[in-house]
Amino acid sequence: MATTKPGQKIHIDTLKATLTKLEQLEEKPKEELSLRESIYFLRDKLHSALKKGYSYQDLSALLEQQGILVSAATLKQYLTEIDKEKRSKKRVAKSEQAKQASTSENIPNSSGTLPETELTSSLNSSVNSKADLVQSSSAQENHELTDEKKQIDDREQEQETSKPAKQKQRRTTKSNTDMSDEFNQY
Repeated sequence: MATTKPGQKIHIDTLKATLTKLEQLEEKPKEELSLRESIYFLRDKLHSALKKGYSYQDLSALLEQQGILVSAATLKQYLTEIDKEKRSKKRVAKSEQAKQASTSENIPNSSGTLPETELTSSLNSSVNSKADLVQSSSAQENHELTDEKKQIDDREQEQETSKPAKQKQRRTTKSNTDMSDEFNQY
């Protein structure tokens, strides 16, 4: 086995040759799985056994007989995590389908144009929403300006009435030597 050489320099040609070798490697089949991977592999049969009335304790004992040492609590945890991951993937798939469905509603018909009624309604709603946006933005700008003016007036009043604040002194309850003694106790 090779040892690491500090400050080692590696030539670019060596790196390129190594990269080529690594890219040519075929997938090496797994001969063993981790406990989590094993439970994932057996998940369907474990779930069906649970539905038949077997407990996690029963399944743990059965797996132990086969040489798979897993506690009932760990078995339950792994199966719960697998179920959560499965539900999460379903939610993501549903949201992607919903996105695709909403975009496909606005796809032009076979002639390449939107139907006339949809076109008219979308234009009207677009014009109305732009008008509403202009009105609301100008009202919002006026409101923001008055808020800024109030804030400036408040700051000016605070500066006139405020007195210099006294600086608080830090209190130390123990000296540094006491702290180090206390720390060394552990």
